[in-house]
Amino acid sequence: MLPGFDPCDTDAQFGWMAKARETSPVFYMPEYDLWCVTRHEDALDVLRDIATFSSRDMIRVWPPPGDLADDLKEGHPLEGTLVTTDPPAHTRIRKLAQKATTPRQVKAQAPAIRGVCDELIDRLDGQRSADLMGEYAELIVTWSIASVIGCTREDAVRFRAWTNDAHVLAYSGPNLDPVIIREYSAKMVDFDRWIRELIDNKRNNPGDDITTALINAKSDDGEQSLSDREIVAMIAGFVAAGSDTTATIIGHAVYLLLKNDQWDQIVEDRSLIPAAVEETLRFRNSVTGMRRTATCDTVINGVDIPEGSQILIHIVSANRDEEVFKDADTFNIHREALSEHLSLGKWRHFCLGAPLARLEAKIALERLSERIPQLRLSEGADLSEYVRNLVVPSLLSLDVAWEGRPSRA
Repeated sequence: MLPGFDPCDTDAQFGWMAKARETSPVFYMPEYDLWCVTRHEDALDVLRDIATFSSRDMIRVWPPPGDLADDLKEGHPLEGTLVTTDPPAHTRIRKLAQKATTPRQVKAQAPAIRGVCDELIDRLDGQRSADLMGEYAELIVTWSIASVIGCTREDAVRFRAWTNDAHVLAYSGPNLDPVIIREYSAKMVDFDRWIRELIDNKRNNPGDDITTALINAKSDDGEQSLSDREIVAMIAGFVAAGSDTTATIIGHAVYLLLKNDQWDQIVEDRSLIPAAVEETLRFRNSVTGMRRTATCDTVINGVDIPEGSQILIHIVSANRDEEVFKDADTFNIHREALSEHLSLGKWRHFCLGAPLARLEAKIALERLSERIPQLRLSEGADLSEYVRNLVVPSLLSLDVAWEGRPSRA
């Protein structure tokens, strides 16, 4: 154990994880019933061994109370997403999902994302300060995902709220209050119903969007292969995984570039922005870690792990491992070995939405640095206001300021 460690304290975790990597690289958190893996090498071992370490419990699914069970007969909307499945089901579903999220389809979203960024910056005209999260980053991601899945911006506001609710259920501790379980399960009924209505609408009115592509995805033998239940899980997972996380990446990137005197570098040379995004993912990822379940008695770095144990691969810690990243506690957009970070997963469970997340973050930084190059942090601005969550601690606000007016788009 690591007495005194609070895994939901986002600011303090870096010091604790440095201590853990040195003295207790695999330790137990009794309040969450989780074994925590902190070193990069051990994290890779767990991610690689999908037979011993199952993804089935990556998202905690609480059975809905009896009066809601009939409304969720096929399970929680996030149950059965790619992050919670193992081969062979994972192999089949991912192969089909990749046909609906090709590089061409992702690249085609760039003009729409750029348009959203410019629209939001236009709204700031006449202001001299803003909450970067609420007035820029969150809306970029929410509106962009709406376009990608083929729904309205008004619906996007609703699914963003459902995403927050889903994260409360999915990444809480083992002793969640039954009143909270019921409250949030009722919201998941609405989320599930909305996704199914979206699927029905796209089946009758197909569009150039991922929902339509998932409906039409065919196996190699030409048969339609994703059930409605699987499409629900794919859309729910896409929305939940890509909303708060990508918005937080954008917020982190702006803060770290400004705080570490590297903002001017991307203003002068925007070809540095992709590296800035990758270093942000490494230095301060928006997802703390990934959960796995031991399918048998096993050993991680000399520590016995009983069958059935829950494991948290602490990605934030692995990304600060000095054995892999020299001067790991320094933010440096010129860093080598950036491809070694684990923020977007690895191998079979590499994030399917990673290309879109990177594209959104890249364009968000490009437009902001071009149109408001004189951006600065407001006095006292820091990374302290987060949703308290074990796995997805979303950044709530970040105050920035500037002089003059945004340049023309």
